[in-house]
Amino acid sequence: MEIIKLNNVNFFYNLNSFEIKGISFSCPEKILIGLAGPNGSGKSTLLKLIAGIEKPKNGAILIKEKNLKEYKAVERAKILRWIGQNEIGKISYKVIEYLYLGTFPLKGYFGRITKEDKERAEYLLDYFYLSKKKDWEVENLSGGERKLLQIAFSLISSPEIMLLDEPFAHLDPIHLKALFNLIKKEKEKGITFIISSHEYNILKTISDYLLLISDGEMVCFDKPSNIKLDLWEKTFKIPFVKKESQDQLFPDIFS
Repeated sequence: MEIIKLNNVNFFYNLNSFEIKGISFSCPEKILIGLAGPNGSGKSTLLKLIAGIEKPKNGAILIKEKNLKEYKAVERAKILRWIGQNEIGKISYKVIEYLYLGTFPLKGYFGRITKEDKERAEYLLDYFYLSKKKDWEVENLSGGERKLLQIAFSLISSPEIMLLDEPFAHLDPIHLKALFNLIKKEKEKGITFIISSHEYNILKTISDYLLLISDGEMVCFDKPSNIKLDLWEKTFKIPFVKKESQDQLFPDIFS
């Protein structure tokens, strides 16, 4: 089944400036799509459209073969979750309390926290090295830790689709590796990921498919191994050089 399908989607904030121009693609379940492009190319806007935060001016977005506009907000929240670039603001919650809030799309605000919820929360906190800080106030976490907590918040309800906008920012190699490993495990369990990032070498490594966009238009949608240098150059409008060997040190975050 095609879990996400876009058909000639267009979007603009004003008539003289299209943010998204005629983008079409579809993807099955349990894959990771890397979304790459220069600043202002429309990556964040595209994720907001798929999340239902913005609505297409024309064209259609289908989620599980149903038009996105036909979903009620609660139904949409049960299926997909979106994490934008903004960090968690100042909130008077402890880490564990904030994480439990992520279960509410499934059970409602007054639903009870179950044993399964607690086990899932502990699993996510442990994965992101946050277990010892579960009773900390959220605002006392570092920027990278707050980003990981946001991701854990969305994953606790086990959605079918995760949309992540620049999730690798502010992460050190240890937490970056933890995030990659968790994404891999959650994908195997059935979650489909679309991840936007400027770290295109990371996206090339972890993605099943890459969606390259420039000036709101799709340059290509293909497996990373099929995308040649000329398409990267068309996307970013600068020359690219592929170096097979470099005398540089890289942490082994992909294994």
